Amino acid sequence: MKGDKSLNKATIARFCIIERLLFWEGEVNATRLAALFGITFGNATLIVANYRELHPDSLTYNQVAKVFEPGQSFELHYATPHWADYESFLFVNQKTYMDNMWSIDSVTLSNFDLNAPDKEIVRLLTKSIRNSLSMTVKYHSMNHPDGIERTIHPRAIAYSGLRWHCRAYDELNNRFGDFNLGRITEGKIVGKSSIDIEDEFWVNFIKLEVGPHPALNKAQQRLVMMDKPHSEQFEITTRAAMANYVLDFYQIAHHHEQHPPHVRPLILLNFNSVKEYLF
Repeated sequence: MKGDKSLNKATIARFCIIERLLFWEGEVNATRLAALFGITFGNATLIVANYRELHPDSLTYNQVAKVFEPGQSFELHYATPHWADYESFLFVNQKTYMDNMWSIDSVTLSNFDLNAPDKEIVRLLTKSIRNSLSMTVKYHSMNHPDGIERTIHPRAIAYSGLRWHCRAYDELNNRFGDFNLGRITEGKIVGKSSIDIEDEFWVNFIKLEVGPHPALNKAQQRLVMMDKPHSEQFEITTRAAMANYVLDFYQIAHHHEQHPPHVRPLILLNFNSVKEYLF
């Protein structure tokens, strides 16, 4: 970020959105900013004016469309040109886009989160994580579908792309493990956690080397890689504890014998070096 470091965080965040809209969508105006920020049109106009004062040659005004467009000297001072940033922005603001900015049919992000953890459980878990507390929970699993009481020491929560988990030390198995938040139906904080060992699978990051299934022909392999980083293979860096979830989310086979290529056309190339983290 090359912008004015003396600005407060709220102003920087708003300037970042101005630049994001200019960079990815080619235009911005006070009406759109008012909808995104939840402020009045007048306040949104003032924010644009403040941005122009700091970067006077970055914007040009289109009188016909009534929008600001990138000027010849436009450059990113607060936002980044990374697709992941814009993608996250669309996820967060999908409803605003449909209601106020484009149209009801203009943006659809269809990866629905089917996991609905109990809000009281989440509140207890986040409190436990922040303050290093232990909990008793009623946890349901395939071995115990009716649920059993477990004493856990929560360390983190994580989203796998399909569901939310809690990473915690489990006294029943004497090790760290993952707990699906949707399967916790009861919870109670019992006191300060006595566990001071490090969760190596959580703090350590590993690289997953991914490439096309060897049973595909060369043309098919090139096709499979077209919507991935454009190379013969690529790497994903992830926490070791999340490796299996990453592979499942992106439908990557552990090895070429696990799935036929029409089911999972991508495979894990370094299976032997990371298999201890998989299940």
